[in-house]
Amino acid sequence: MVIYEKPNYIKVEYYPDKNYILFEWFDFMVSPEEIRELHEKALAAAQQNNCYFYVADTSRVHTVLRQEVVEWFGKVWVPRLVAAGLKAVVTVGPASAIATLSHRSWQAVVVGGLP
Repeated sequence: MVIYEKPNYIKVEYYPDKNYILFEWFDFMVSPEEIRELHEKALAAAQQNNCYFYVADTSRVHTVLRQEVVEWFGKVWVPRLVAAGLKAVVTVGPASAIATLSHRSWQAVVVGGLP
């Protein structure tokens, strides 16, 4: 079930057979508002389906995540996911060197948002 899609940027899909949500990233150049919208929709679908697992595939990304989005993940979003009962997020890292640096940066902030 497709939850959110912006072609060439991101597709978010719920897989009921394994009960997880896949964030398939192609490009991080989406607006902060779109980031918040797609995550709100994913969380609503997760709660509706008692889904506690996310997979974030960033292997095709060659761009960096905006710093304001990184901060929002760590300060706002991750604590909300923890409060909602999310049990695990698996991340498939990017192959691009610049995207890998961005990936490491937001991972550090996100992990810092965990209790």
